[in-house]
Amino acid sequence: MTRGVTRAVQSVESGGSRCEADFYAPDDVDPPWPTVVLANVFGAPRAWGLARFAERFAAEGFAALVFDYRHFGPSEGTPRRLVDPTRQLEDWRAMLAHVRAMGRVDSDRLALWGTSFSGGHVIAVAHETPDVRAVVSMVPFVDGRAVMAHQTAHLSSVERLRTLGTALADRVAGVVGMGPVELPIVSEPHGGGLVDTPGAKEGFRSLVPEGATVINRTPARIVLDLPRYRPGRHANDLEAPVHVVIARDDRLLPTEPMETLVEDLPDSSVHRVETDHFGVHTPPWFEPVVARQVTFLTDALGSER
Repeated sequence: MTRGVTRAVQSVESGGSRCEADFYAPDDVDPPWPTVVLANVFGAPRAWGLARFAERFAAEGFAALVFDYRHFGPSEGTPRRLVDPTRQLEDWRAMLAHVRAMGRVDSDRLALWGTSFSGGHVIAVAHETPDVRAVVSMVPFVDGRAVMAHQTAHLSSVERLRTLGTALADRVAGVVGMGPVELPIVSEPHGGGLVDTPGAKEGFRSLVPEGATVINRTPARIVLDLPRYRPGRHANDLEAPVHVVIARDDRLLPTEPMETLVEDLPDSSVHRVETDHFGVHTPPWFEPVVARQVTFLTDALGSER
């Protein structure tokens, strides 16, 4: 059935800064609701395509909280567009605490939903939050070492050193209260972007709503953090069921660590689709991808469908 959905903007404190979130609720289902918490891909605010997932979940009887990390969208935090795994995991914890405190949410039926970089975050958060009932991890960032090797394999030594030098300059600038020193988030191959695999720039921009402003830059210090961030190492210990979406034509992230993740998880399901990293967000793949997620969440959480 198709049901009405109500959206309300909320403010959540994390690390001394205000983060903004949208709370979606089904109109004709009495609370408390099973609830899904969602966050977006690396470098993208929540306005870039997450509403379509949240609205679909709410139409199926779930509530959904979609949030912007610190430094992104309307959320506070400087420098702008800073990607920091430690801070982003703190933001996830703050959002979970927030929804648990809402009287309209069933805190015993919570799910995490992440895609790309956030797809790794939800694995890390579920590992430390054993009462989370379900996890959706879409085209996930699993192993930073493997990702960096994959994304830099085509670069010359000079290009790699230039990127490293920019990252070190940004780290120093941050320590002394200057900067930031930025890199493009995505670029054409050999264009100097943090991600410059074929199709990355076009795919990233496919998420952008019509008329939205794109600032395709991020503080370069993230380059120093990525190799050390390996959320997939927690897979063996997860208690919650995990639904993993793998894009067979993914050129942005290596698929081998994703397949290993599926094998290592004690309770997993997998949906392999014939598209690229960003294709899972848009037609024609959005509908089959979200339909499988609804089925998974209904089995794991229950819902008034």
